[in-house]
Amino acid sequence: MKKLYPYIIIFFSISLISLLVFLPFSFKGKKEDTFLADSLFILSIKYFSLKDYHLSLKITRRLVDIQPDYGMNLFNLAFLYEIISEFDSAIIYYERCINVDPEIYAAYYRVGRLYLMKGDFNEGVSYLRSAIHLNPFFLDAYKELSKALFATGDIRGYKEINERIKSLENKR
Repeated sequence: MKKLYPYIIIFFSISLISLLVFLPFSFKGKKEDTFLADSLFILSIKYFSLKDYHLSLKITRRLVDIQPDYGMNLFNLAFLYEIISEFDSAIIYYERCINVDPEIYAAYYRVGRLYLMKGDFNEGVSYLRSAIHLNPFFLDAYKELSKALFATGDIRGYKEINERIKSLENKR
C-alpha cells in the first residue's frame, strides 16, 4: 500500500487540476454545474482528510462560486477558515450560511463560539441562544452559553442553563 501512496496523490492532483482548469470552461448548464460541484465536494473532502486544509479551502471556495445559495457549502467554507485560524473570514461565511439556510443550527453555534473568542459576549450569547432555539437538545451549545453567562456575570442565567445541562445529561 505504501508503494501506491505516491500514485494516489498524483492521481488526485491531476484530477484536481483537470477539474479546476478544464471542466469549468467546458460545461454550461445546471446539470453540469451539479456534476462539477459534486466532484469538487469529493475532492475537498479528500484533501481535508489528508489535512491539506488550504487546498481543501481553495476547492470549497470554487464550490461556493458554483452554488452560492447552498448553505452547507458556506458552512464547510467557514469551518475551513476556522481550522486555519482565519476567524473573521469564518464569521463572515457562517453568517452567510445562516442567511441562506437559517435551519443550520451548527452555524449559529460555531459563529457564537467565535464571537465569544473575540470577546463579543452579546453577539456570542445571541447566536448560542439561536442554536438552542433550533435544537433544544444541543448540549454543547448549552455548555458554551453557560460559560459565556458566567463570564458576563449573569448568575441567574448561568444557574438556569446549568440546570438544563444537568437535565439533558440525566436523559442520556
